[in-house]
Amino acid sequence: MDWWAKSLLTMASVALVLALARRWGGSAAGIVAGLPTTTAPALGWMAHEQGAPFAAHAAAATVAACALMAAFALAYAHASLRLRPRGVALAWGAAAALAMVGPVLAAGHHLLPALGLAGVCSVLAWRAWPPSFGGAPAQADAPARPWITTALPAITAGTLSLGLAAAGPVIGTVVAGLLASLPVVSVTVALVQHADRGAAAARQFLLGTVAGLFGRMAFGTVFAATVPGCGIGTAMALAAGAAVMVNLACMARLARGPALERLARG
Repeated sequence: MDWWAKSLLTMASVALVLALARRWGGSAAGIVAGLPTTTAPALGWMAHEQGAPFAAHAAAATVAACALMAAFALAYAHASLRLRPRGVALAWGAAAALAMVGPVLAAGHHLLPALGLAGVCSVLAWRAWPPSFGGAPAQADAPARPWITTALPAITAGTLSLGLAAAGPVIGTVVAGLLASLPVVSVTVALVQHADRGAAAARQFLLGTVAGLFGRMAFGTVFAATVPGCGIGTAMALAAGAAVMVNLACMARLARGPALERLARG
């Protein structure tokens, strides 16, 4: 397939997901944005261009890379509690993610260590999340910013997917998988939410993103386990089905959040 067609398909998938995210809002938007919209096309192109074994190893690295987003989201959420500017919260999140690069590179060579690292980090982020009640509420009537929230992440994701298809043999499987999992969509939308609707909205969105990491882990795990024997199409379908089922379960769990918070306030 022509490289430009690959890039355009990736851009279209990201733009569609973000349009749905803007309509649904809140934690549900975070789960949608956490879907492997960049990861899945990149792995598909890697499997097509470099072969199933290369893509399977890269998929294991994408699972490990979920730990980066969990660390980023948790650090950003806690930093934003003290009404710091979003640039400061972004710096805290980036520092936490960078601290996880070493463990991710070490664990990303094999699926089980990658899944263990990502799972532990995501569960810890979920359990250590700051409560959403208290503090300044989200602002209403946020202005629409379609260029930042749709076009820019879509173009960036398409360019990244295009570059990975060409650079895979040079940078290796682990680094390719790590780059394929860069949270372009989630970080961009979180910053826009923070600017338009306040820190509380950004925290709510990022909590949904953390929940969405479990679906992303399911996608990478199933794809890595099935692509060598089942082929690209079957592996992609099975992985996508696993991701959707896990994300639906996480969305149902988050939907009970308001009731749990009311109970906690007594």
